[in-house]
Amino acid sequence: MPTGRATVLIAAAGAAIAMWLISDWAPPAVLARVDSGLYVLAPCVAAGSAAWAARSSSGRQRLAWLCMLFGLIGWTIGAASVVRFEAFWSGHTLSTAQTWTFVLFPIGFGAAVLLFPTGLTRRYLGRFLLDATIVAGSFFLVFWLVVMDEVYRAAGPGEGLTQMLPAVYAAMEIAVVTLALLLVVRGPSDQRATLTLLTVGLVGVILSDGVYTYISVHGAYAHGSLVDTGWIAGMFLIAIAALSSRQPTAPAPKVRTESAWASVWLPGITAVLVVLAATTEPVADLTSRPVLVLGACLALAIFARQFLAISDNQRLLREAAAQALRDPLTGVGNYTLFNDRLTEAMLRRERDGVPVAVMVLDLNDFKLVNDSYGHPAGDRLLRLVGDRISEVVRPADTVARLGGDEFAVVMAGDIEDAQRIARRVAGAFGASFVVDGHELAIRPSAGFAFADADGCAVSTEALLKQADNAMYSAKWAGSGGLHVYTADMASVRVDRELFRTTGVPERSGSTVLTLLSELRRAVQRSELTLVYQPQFRLQTGDLVGFEALVRWPQPDGTVLMPGDFLPMVRRNGMMDEVTDLVLRKACVDAARWQAAGIHASVAVNLFAPLLAHATAPGRAAAALSASGLPPSSLTVEITEHMVLGDLEQTREVLRQLRERQIRVAIDDFGTGYSTLSYLRELPCDELKLDPEFIAPVLIDPTAAAVVRAVVGLAQVLGITTVAEGVENAHTAAWLRQHGCDIAQGYFYGRPITFDGVIDRFGPAPCVTPATAPASAKSN
Repeated sequence: MPTGRATVLIAAAGAAIAMWLISDWAPPAVLARVDSGLYVLAPCVAAGSAAWAARSSSGRQRLAWLCMLFGLIGWTIGAASVVRFEAFWSGHTLSTAQTWTFVLFPIGFGAAVLLFPTGLTRRYLGRFLLDATIVAGSFFLVFWLVVMDEVYRAAGPGEGLTQMLPAVYAAMEIAVVTLALLLVVRGPSDQRATLTLLTVGLVGVILSDGVYTYISVHGAYAHGSLVDTGWIAGMFLIAIAALSSRQPTAPAPKVRTESAWASVWLPGITAVLVVLAATTEPVADLTSRPVLVLGACLALAIFARQFLAISDNQRLLREAAAQALRDPLTGVGNYTLFNDRLTEAMLRRERDGVPVAVMVLDLNDFKLVNDSYGHPAGDRLLRLVGDRISEVVRPADTVARLGGDEFAVVMAGDIEDAQRIARRVAGAFGASFVVDGHELAIRPSAGFAFADADGCAVSTEALLKQADNAMYSAKWAGSGGLHVYTADMASVRVDRELFRTTGVPERSGSTVLTLLSELRRAVQRSELTLVYQPQFRLQTGDLVGFEALVRWPQPDGTVLMPGDFLPMVRRNGMMDEVTDLVLRKACVDAARWQAAGIHASVAVNLFAPLLAHATAPGRAAAALSASGLPPSSLTVEITEHMVLGDLEQTREVLRQLRERQIRVAIDDFGTGYSTLSYLRELPCDELKLDPEFIAPVLIDPTAAAVVRAVVGLAQVLGITTVAEGVENAHTAAWLRQHGCDIAQGYFYGRPITFDGVIDRFGPAPCVTPATAPASAKSN
């Protein structure tokens, strides 16, 4: 029979039996026999239901129902003994010493209640048991004053211990029902119905036991009275609880007992009951030895409970104070803790001469994660970043989140050790972060500043400002990484909030909103212009192509470079429009110079996250179609150190571009941490070596060996190598000697406009390398 139907049937039968017993319709002899049968049948039904519940459960819940079954079997044996004795020995009841199996019921019930998965943690178990002891002790003291004191006084010589057994049994039952009541009000909602039914059933049994004890004191007891209704109904309720219980599908939530209202009102109610019961009893009863012992034990329990409450309150205050200094999202310190630790370290420097260092980190292009994958993904990334930084610092160092995507580390001690830790923190971002299945290659811009033991006095604010300026120097340089503060950084005024909002420095007479409006109009009116840096084949000196570089001309005649406005483009969702504009103009210009006899391709930088969009190949094809430029004359450059979230989708987009005969190049190779994995993961035709990667080849044997290895690896893979930022003939000769294919830089020519391309490389092109100052930098 399904459990639902069995539950309904038991409930209906119990209600009908209760009405029949209460109505007194049957003759007393018949009523006594039926009542005696139900007295044994009801616990049998409850035991069978508990056995079914144990078979249908697992873990702690199964063990709880097995303990309940153990207690119900004890109660059933005791009930059968009572009925058998009354049937064969002229209606006399068993003595209390012969009904010991009833004691198994509260033992099994109590163990079951404690074993139910209610989420009670070990930390609160002692407090919970003390609550139960106080409430149970109070109820038992009331029960003693009202009922058991008469049993105790009526006991003859030598019968004191025997007559105390009902008191012990009653105490155990009261303790168990108290545990159940506390768990009902504190336990999880999915267990509350089962615990409530069990508690109500137990209360019914306990009430009948109390009335039975009182009747036994004042006269003989026989089955068939209203007392039996509580026993029978209680057992049926326990059976219904067992049949309606369900195995929880999730772990029970942790219970915080200090927040449970039962901790406040339940002990108070029991104290009131004790006082009321005491007012109805004579002084002699209140001064009897059992009452004095019970009262002393109850007072001791209350004292211990108050001691635990005070300890818990102090612990909660400490936890609240600690949480007030922690960032709730990442778990690292917040700005308050950072400021306190930095101030403390600076005071220690003044007192004991211990050096102090500060590292400030800002995540590059973090806004893209929020825009592409949502703010919850961004929050998860911040938690991973906080964990990764915490893993590589020393135990004495303080990691804090200053706000947004900015973190900081306070370090005290040897400056060289602090710099080593700072480099280790920056290097920890070499491995990608996996968020919701997306692999995110996030790099920080980091600044490092220190105050050594023998240096001049410096304030806490000044040291933080130095680290901040160094961080913005790294961000402004475009390469990220770790920058150590130097004095020349103090001369450059950086508006922190303006940079965080737009990514551009403050201009006289221009607010952020004004500058953003001007940029939007420039994009809409196609006012952004392109210049082209020539690229030459190293072995022959032939012109092979141009890299398109975007510029923003200003009304005052100045020109903003990409680093001046592209951060604002990215942060304000205009990258699609700018990309389409650059693609369109570059393809049109390349088609025009090819028509003029200049056989050179054009390379366009694409914002790497755009390559995760399936529309990228179509947009490039549309620009080619509108201009008439052959697809093989267009190279799409992806910046290696930018965020490449969905590598699988990016790989598919690049494959489609190459299927359309559009070439793919990985730009800025050597500045990021995942370059070799990108060579394995991403299909490409060209590898552009970053200027910082090739600059030291003439003076650093290690750097030269690394570049030779990369060029050799590219040759094996069939990938063309392009050296950027070549500034002198010696570097060009070294690259030519070691197999590099193409070069660009100031040694070969500065970026020029379209008209400059026609003038210089027209029908009679001049390919003689242009000289340039050794300090010039490639743009």
